Amino acid sequence: SQWSLEGDSTLAGGESRLVLPCTEGAASAFDLGRGRLFAAYGKVFAHSTVSRVQCSLSVEAGSLRVESRGQNPTGIRPAGGAWRLLAQQQHSLLNDGDELALDKMRKPGTVFTVRKRPREAAVAAPPTPAAAAPFAGLRVMFGLRSARQAEIQAGAIVRHGGVVVAADGDAAAATHLVLDHARDAATHPALAALPASSWPRLHTEEWAPHRSSAVHSGGAAPPDEHDVHPAQRLRDAAAAPPPPAPPTRFAVGTAWLNLLHGEAPSGRHVTYSELKPDGCVAALFTSLFPDRAYDWLRSNSAEIGDVLIIADRCPKLDGNPPPTLRERDPGWLLLEGQRTSGIVHCSLLLFRTPTSLRVALGGTNLDGQIHLDRDSLFIQDFPLRPGAKPSDVPHFGGRLQTFLEYLSGVYKGLPLCDVDTVRRKGAALLADVDFASARMSALVTCMPGGPAGQNKGGWLELRDGLRQMGAPRLGRDGRIEVAAGHFGTNQPEFVAQMSRTLRREEGPPARDAMDDVGRVFMYHSSRRTVLAAGSNCLAVFRTTAPGKQTHERLLNEHFFDAIPKFDPVRPPPPPTLQGLPPSLQPALTPILHGKAMLATSADGTRGVMFVGSQNFGQTAWGFGNSQPGAVEIGVVLQANSAAEVAALRARFPVELAPDDDFGRTREERGYVIARGPTNGINSGPDSLQMQWRSRCNDLAQLEPCREMLREWWNMNGDERGPGQMPNGDT
Repeated sequence: SQWSLEGDSTLAGGESRLVLPCTEGAASAFDLGRGRLFAAYGKVFAHSTVSRVQCSLSVEAGSLRVESRGQNPTGIRPAGGAWRLLAQQQHSLLNDGDELALDKMRKPGTVFTVRKRPREAAVAAPPTPAAAAPFAGLRVMFGLRSARQAEIQAGAIVRHGGVVVAADGDAAAATHLVLDHARDAATHPALAALPASSWPRLHTEEWAPHRSSAVHSGGAAPPDEHDVHPAQRLRDAAAAPPPPAPPTRFAVGTAWLNLLHGEAPSGRHVTYSELKPDGCVAALFTSLFPDRAYDWLRSNSAEIGDVLIIADRCPKLDGNPPPTLRERDPGWLLLEGQRTSGIVHCSLLLFRTPTSLRVALGGTNLDGQIHLDRDSLFIQDFPLRPGAKPSDVPHFGGRLQTFLEYLSGVYKGLPLCDVDTVRRKGAALLADVDFASARMSALVTCMPGGPAGQNKGGWLELRDGLRQMGAPRLGRDGRIEVAAGHFGTNQPEFVAQMSRTLRREEGPPARDAMDDVGRVFMYHSSRRTVLAAGSNCLAVFRTTAPGKQTHERLLNEHFFDAIPKFDPVRPPPPPTLQGLPPSLQPALTPILHGKAMLATSADGTRGVMFVGSQNFGQTAWGFGNSQPGAVEIGVVLQANSAAEVAALRARFPVELAPDDDFGRTREERGYVIARGPTNGINSGPDSLQMQWRSRCNDLAQLEPCREMLREWWNMNGDERGPGQMPNGDT
């Protein structure tokens, strides 16, 4: 049987019915009091004599047992009998037709008639014209964090033809469940006891107000596809028979170049709008700069309803404030924080559709930099297959799963409930994703911290990934290209470690590490490239030259000019525009910011290419048994034919230096490294680099920046000189 209470119709504007979750032998009782009456009647109910929990109801021996718990007595009256009062902790049994009063004076809205019906009949709502009752036939349960909001919406639902199922009641008795947009549905206690197939339909806190206002404005009730909770979108997508997935542009994972403003498109370029798949229902992004990244992603991806952004505070805030997870727009969560050491430097983009998961990653910050600087990206679509698990493909899906779990706890001090929310978001994106097509690639992550013995990623994971996917051995006489936005103060031992790893060399290292370095070409912009007419010289503040304490032979013989591949649109600007400053020209030659490594055999028939967020230094990769210091992610790909190697070379972000230049000194090649200026302050908002970095997206600053760089480099004719700008000079 189903028990219910019928209330005062003069207050509700129609019959008010409260369905009780009481069943024989239930472990807990149902509490009834002021809060539930406000939910039923809204603001018209304002009786302070009724306690928040006035009485508790349970089923005992086929009757409804009532126990008085309020400061004031609770009234009961058997059908046709007299009223009597129950003091606190007194109890009695009620049956169908008996009455219950939560106020001894039986004020309006406090008297209920007990009803006992077969369960099927009890939940059926009487037919009511939809125009008068937008919630007719609906049984609604609330799971909102704001009890006040739940009370107000529940009152409106009851007044307009619906039935409210108690928040701690049986979810199976509800047709709809209203949850906060950011709440993970699986955390609701009533749903945890039910299989997902038996859940009521899930909606957000905007559903009831929108439905009510639409009807009372003369329109029809919006369909149930409106104001749908993100968990319901995923349920709908999973329940719908997946259409045959046509081959996509990204069905095979490979490297891509970001298409910049004014650049001629090609088959190896991609824009951010092309990066987003149609029909995306959920996404996850990681970046630096919380506010800038959020604003840019929101303005460029607002159509996605369920989004989690993990963004690292850069520069770090004084006092190391705790991390926060907050919903800035409906369905859009921002997790921001800072680590005590190192940063969350990775740039990861995950897009979930009803048929696939798109994995994209690279070295660009998601604050608009993808439109300004030359970068490298990896992109691949993975189909959904019921029952598929990420761990089925350990070197890709398994590592992605581990990395997302790591990100949920990457900031110490995040409340456990928020950690769980982030973890569940990641798990939902990976559910039923088939990573079997990642045969020619492997993820490479960097996850510093944690207990000893736990996988930290870095160069050791690169080595293992190459082995797990069966990458070719390349030999010592091939080339290795290294592009990065930031170079550390590298020594031969580190470069030799990376060279041996990429070439898949075994055996003991050489006594002289330079012998293991081999034919390595490292690329960083020259002064000539930065100051060239039409170049985006602002980007020099987003890059870091190799440290001056770098091994002299590496600096002298292994660094080359990073000349970005950039083919402007044709025809060129009309002659009348030729005299304009570069800031007003339709295209700017970009400066290298992307991170990529390409290792090829001497005959050009075998190779591997890495694309990701890792710069070239020990902080990103680790050295020996020392773990990396920053949180990173990338992908390594393999090529097994001359055509495949040529395709990867075409997708490398800068022009490759001629073979004949190897072994020639910088002076012989006329190459002068473009080192960013300094005012003597190396970090923080007062440093010259950070002062200019805030203007890096402002092309109106292009010419002032170019003049400042000329002045700086004129002061330092030898780029290794000790000079610096006057303190604070911008």
